[in-house]
Order: sequence, then structure tokens, then C-alpha cells
Amino acid sequence: MRRILLIEDSAGIYPIVAAALGKNYSVANVETLADAWTQVNENSFDLILLDVGLPDGDGFKFFARLRSTSATEAVPVIFLTAKAELADRILGFSLGAEDYIAKPFEPLELRARVDARLRSAHESAERAGSFRKENLRFDVLSQKVFISENSVEHQVDLTPAEFKLLHFFARHEDQVFSRDQLLSSVWHNEIHVHDRTVDVHVSNLRKKLESAAFTIKAVYGSGYRFEKKTCVSRAA
Repeated sequence: MRRILLIEDSAGIYPIVAAALGKNYSVANVETLADAWTQVNENSFDLILLDVGLPDGDGFKFFARLRSTSATEAVPVIFLTAKAELADRILGFSLGAEDYIAKPFEPLELRARVDARLRSAHESAERAGSFRKENLRFDVLSQKVFISENSVEHQVDLTPAEFKLLHFFARHEDQVFSRDQLLSSVWHNEIHVHDRTVDVHVSNLRKKLESAAFTIKAVYGSGYRFEKKTCVSRAA
């Protein structure tokens, strides 16, 4: 499920946005920039809908802050605001926003624009050889994984085999794989590896991903599954 942060102080906007985006989106709403900063520090979002005129500050300045923070610099942002003047639109785009939607807006158009920006962000990440899973960032070209915590990103110390296994799981979220399937897909049935090899690597990954939004869960009698944790502490 895609996670959207709506930074908007008008109470009537949230139900419209939530209904427009539908059940495949989870929309969190905050009314101040202070609360928004807390949210992006403690959670990760696939896209942010940002008003400009907020009780405690300017949305344009907050956008610049998002772009200067490693954990949020790549999160797509769409301005959703009553400031519809050409100068405001130009400013929003010049700062680097992915889109600018003026109020009042058509709910179906909002959904189409959000879908398009998320699709574009995913394709850009694929071309760049990187992708995200909540607060996990995979750099495929360098075979590195990073975790964001409190808006600070740090590298996870992984062996080459651990990276390959984690990368495989991340590409197949919520799918169950037996040990034999993992040995075939990740180790290509190398002679020196066996079932216990999978268990050891999974155990090591679990320890290294304690602060990640995902974990590798054992499925009794079947194997392992990469899935989102039900609760993550201080993840961004």
C-alpha cells in the first residue's frame, strides 16, 4: 500500500483526498509543518501533498528543507494549494516540485496526477539502479543498502551474499520462498551451500534490519517471506 502524507490545515480536504486516492493508498494528515516534520522523521512516505499557507510556516520553505535532507530528498512532492497565481506555480516548479495542483481541484485528476508521479519516481529509480522499500534504500549498482532513521541515512554492513538475498526478497515482497527456491535463485545451487546456509543468512539479516520497516518472517513448513513490520520505532 502506498503511503501519502497530506500536509493541510483545512479539515475538509482530507476526506476528499482519501476518497479520491482509494483503498490502495494510506493517507496521513497533519495540519502544521511541525507535525509534518515529526512524521517524516518517524515514518516514510511514497509521496507528499503539501499546502503552502500553513499556520506555522511557509510550504515553499518546508519543501526546500525536505530536499536538503537525505531521507526525504527523493520523495515526490506535489503542492496542493489555493495559491494559484502564475508566480506561485513557477516558484513551486523552480524549487523542484513534481507537480502543482491549485484548489479547488478535481478528485479524479488528483488521483491521476499522484499515480503518474509515483510511476515516474519508480521508473527513475529503476533507471538509476536504486529503489526504496519504506526506510530501506537499495543501491543495486554498488550493492549497498541504507536505512533511514530520524532523517539520517546510514549504510547497513552486508556481505555480498546477504545483499543478494535481501535484494531478492525485496523484489518479491510478501511472497513465500522455500529454502530450495532461495538456494536456486540466490546461490544458483552452488555445491558448498545447503539449507542451513539460508537460515544463517536470514538470521544475520534480521539482526541487521532491526530498525528497518521490513523483516524476513519464517513461514512454518514453507520457508521465508519478506514483509512489512506491523510497528516500526523511529524509522524515517
